[in-house]
Amino acid sequence: IKEEVDIVHINNGTDNFEANLVSLLLARKRIIHMHGIGRGRYMERLFLKVVPKVIVISEFVRSEMVKVGIPDEKMVVIRNPVLPESVSHDARTRVREKYGIGMHARVFGVFGRVVQWKGQMEFLRAASLVFAQTQDSKALIVGDISDGSDQYLLALQQFVVQQGIQDRVIFTGYASNVAELYVAMDVVVHTSIEPEPFGLVITEAMAYGVPVVASTLGAPREIIHDKYDGFLVHPAETAELAAAITTLLLDD
Repeated sequence: IKEEVDIVHINNGTDNFEANLVSLLLARKRIIHMHGIGRGRYMERLFLKVVPKVIVISEFVRSEMVKVGIPDEKMVVIRNPVLPESVSHDARTRVREKYGIGMHARVFGVFGRVVQWKGQMEFLRAASLVFAQTQDSKALIVGDISDGSDQYLLALQQFVVQQGIQDRVIFTGYASNVAELYVAMDVVVHTSIEPEPFGLVITEAMAYGVPVVASTLGAPREIIHDKYDGFLVHPAETAELAAAITTLLLDD
């Protein structure tokens, strides 16, 4: 405010209550950037109705915001950009060596926070079927429980043991070298079981040249054209999800 700010860009939607309130009280122009779906709470509706412009990250989010009473003409869709990092020519080899994966193995993985709505359990159910069709395949779960539940992670680990696939599933935990992990993949799987506001993992994987199987829920339909530049499968359809992964793993 001391710098005579004219426009306040609130990048985390309406969750930043203080920034919204201060800029409103000081009569500064505001832009709210919605990275998720509005929940229709009173203060959220208030902030969204008095702001001049709302940036949403997909047509899906736009349609959901209309449902909570935000005028369509107030919103503009700006999809999340992807800025691929450069990776060394031996990144694929180094990552596979780190996790004890052979260079001829077929590798598929799911990326994201380990939380239930991201669908890692649905991924593992499909993976167990994929393993039966591909002798040399490995599955990676990339991510940690930064804002999730350790009980969910424990359930995933127990499922792996119960299915007898612990030698074919790798939990990487938090990974700072995500770009290198992408290039080590043969297939990236997106399994969100709740509607996805955008799905940055999908566009990141595509930017690194990795084929994608994505959830049908939410914005992925705006990114993937089914069976043209990827596959769209409901994550609860385990057999279909496994079939799509297997097809990509076996068909160069």
